[in-house]
Amino acid sequence: MNFPCIRWRRALLRSWLLSLLPLCTPAPLAAQYSVPLRTLGSIREDRVRMGQLTGGSTAGTLLRIGGDVDSAPGGLRVLRPEMRFTHQSQLPAPDNDGALWSGRGPNVLLRAGVTVGAGPLRITVAPELAYSTNEPFEVRSATVAGRSAFASPWRSAEAPADLPVRFGDQQVAVLLPGQSVAALRFSSVTVGMMTGNLWWGPGLRNALVLSDHASGIPRLTVRTTTPRRTPLGDLEGELFVGRLTESPYFDDEPSNDHRRIKALALTLAPRGVPGLTLGAGGLVISRDQMATAFFRWVVPEAGVEFWGEYARQRLPASPREMFTQPNADMGWTAGAQWLLPPSHGAWRFQLEFSDVAQSLVDPSRPPRDWGTGATVNHGFTQRGQLLGPATGPGSTTGWFAADRVQSGWSLGAFAARTRWENDAFYRQRIINFFAHDVSLIGGVRAHWRTLFLDLSSSLGWERRFNYQFENGTIVPNNRGQRTYDNLRLSLAITPR
Repeated sequence: MNFPCIRWRRALLRSWLLSLLPLCTPAPLAAQYSVPLRTLGSIREDRVRMGQLTGGSTAGTLLRIGGDVDSAPGGLRVLRPEMRFTHQSQLPAPDNDGALWSGRGPNVLLRAGVTVGAGPLRITVAPELAYSTNEPFEVRSATVAGRSAFASPWRSAEAPADLPVRFGDQQVAVLLPGQSVAALRFSSVTVGMMTGNLWWGPGLRNALVLSDHASGIPRLTVRTTTPRRTPLGDLEGELFVGRLTESPYFDDEPSNDHRRIKALALTLAPRGVPGLTLGAGGLVISRDQMATAFFRWVVPEAGVEFWGEYARQRLPASPREMFTQPNADMGWTAGAQWLLPPSHGAWRFQLEFSDVAQSLVDPSRPPRDWGTGATVNHGFTQRGQLLGPATGPGSTTGWFAADRVQSGWSLGAFAARTRWENDAFYRQRIINFFAHDVSLIGGVRAHWRTLFLDLSSSLGWERRFNYQFENGTIVPNNRGQRTYDNLRLSLAITPR
C-alpha cells in the first residue's frame, strides 16, 4: 500500500509521541493499565540473555517468539507502543527488523495494541506499521521474463527466490497483523493462531532457518508453555503450519502468491550437563526442505557461553553421504559471548561468524544458493525477505562487539565484514578475485534504561567495495568500480 508522504509523516509523528507517554505517566497507573511485549532483539532480551551468564534460567532461549506478554491478571491491558527507526545514506542495510524494509533513507516501524486474558485464553492484537521513504539507489534490473523489474538479477531460474533488490520506486507503507496472538495457554502446552516473528537457534546476529529478518508468518501453532521434565532432561518444542506471501515485486502470476509452510523444532537441556541445550528442527515448503541442528552451552562460573548451528537445505540421500559429504548444501553459524567479570558493571565481548556460501561437493548434485527454491520459485522467503540470515544467500559474515555494561546503560563498539551473494558472483560471465562484493563495517552503540522504556541506538559506517561485482579496473567490460560509503543509523524505543 502506498500513501501520500505528508499523511504518513503526520501519523508517524503522532505514534512516536504516543510512545513517549509512559515516561510521563505515574508508575502505579501505567503498571495497572499497560504491559510490554516481549520483542525479539530488544534490550530486554539482551539483558535476559546476559543474566544467564551469571546463573539465570536458559529455558525458552532457543525457540523464541514475538507477541508474548508478561503474565497479568485477567482483563484488558494496553500494549506500550514501540518504535524502530533506521536511516541509510547510500544503500539499504538488511537487518533483523521484521516487516520493515530498511531501504535507503529514513525508515520507521511502529507497534502498539491491546491484550486481554481470561483463564487460559490470551488474545493480543499488536499490529505493525512499517514505512520506508525508499530513496533511489543503483540497482541492476531482473532479466527473467515475467518478473518485476525490481526482482533480484541474481535469482534466475538457476537459483530463484522472491528477494527484490528494491521494494518498488515509491515510498512504502504497509500495515500488518504484526505480533498478534489468539491462543489457549495451559500449564504444559499453548495452542493457537499467531502472526508474530520467530527465532530458532542460538545465534545473536544470524539464524539459518528462522529469524526475525522477515515479517511474521500467520500460522496455527502448538508449542510447550514451559519446559517438560523427562528422564533425559527438560524438553521444549514447537509445531506449526502457516502461510507465506509473495512480495509485490517478484512476478506477475497471481496464482502463486501464497505457499504453505510446515515446521517442527525440539530442544533438550540434558540432565547432568548444566547450561547445555541441544536443538533440532526442520521446515518444508512444497517439496523444498531445510533442516537444522544447534547447541548452546552456558558456563555461569566463567561468565561465558558458546553456540553453534549447522543446517542443510537438502537432506543427505544416504547415511554414507551424511558422513562423507557433510559440507554439501550446508550453512553454519558459530559464536561466543563473555562477561568479564560475570556481574553488573562488567565488560562484555561478543563474536559470531556465519557462512551460507555453497561449495560444489558432488558434480552430479550442484548446490543451490541458500534459501532459494528447487520446486518453488519464491524460495524460503516471506513478503520479499529471507526467513533465515539477514545477510542473504551466498553470504559470509564475521561480527565482533565490545561493550561496557552497567545496570542502567551500556556503551560499546562493533565491527563486521560481510561478503554478499558469493554464489551468484561465481555465475558471472567474467570472474576475478578482486571483484567480490564486500562490506567493512564499524561503529558505536549505546543502550539506556528509563523507568518504563529501553532506548538503544547505533551509528555505523560501511564501506562497500565492488557493489554488484563491479570493478572496472580489474574487469574492463564492467561499468567501473563501485565503492560506497554508507552511514547507518538506528534507534529503538521499546517498553520495559
